[in-house]
Formats: sequence, C-alpha cells, structure tokens
Amino acid sequence: MFHNIPNVTFFLGSGIAQLFWVIPMIRRWGKVWYYVGIAGNIAFILLYIVTRFPGNPVNGRGGDVDMVDLTCEFAQLAYIAITSIIIAKEHKSKHIVKEKIE
Repeated sequence: MFHNIPNVTFFLGSGIAQLFWVIPMIRRWGKVWYYVGIAGNIAFILLYIVTRFPGNPVNGRGGDVDMVDLTCEFAQLAYIAITSIIIAKEHKSKHIVKEKIE
C-alpha cells in the first residue's frame, strides 16, 4: 500500500500542518498570512503534480491519481479561491472606507 514511506510521511505531515492553518484564517491575522497560505497551497499542488510523473526529482517514479488525491487538490484550490475573495473584499472595503474619510 505505501510504496514510499518518506513521501507518504511528507504529505501526511503537510496535510496535518494545513489543518492548523485555520488559526490565522479565523483570527484574521492579515493579508501577509493569506498570501503565505495561498503560496503554500500552490507549492503543495505543484509538488503533487510533479510527483505524478515518472522520473521526477522528488521520488523518482510516477504515482497514481485517486479520488482522495483529487479531493485534497480541489480543497486546496478552494482554499486559494476563497482566500483570494477574502483579500479582494478586504481591499475593496478599505478602499471604500478611505473614500468616505476623504
């Protein structure tokens, strides 16, 4: 079942770390943290894509794609989309407040 224990361990660890990412989101730590989350998720998506090709530099072999993988990748894409919407709305609301002050 597990062909490459270091690879499985890395992705399991990164998945658990992503669960803790809810803290900066709930507490609204700010735009910098949102961008870090987006960049991290993009990096994980790209890393996953790279590990699907044979002869890749990460694990040296390709990998299968299953429904669990796709679900995780779509969840990461949803996070990116939702966080981008949050950033855009915060930017818009700050712009509106700034106009009212002037």
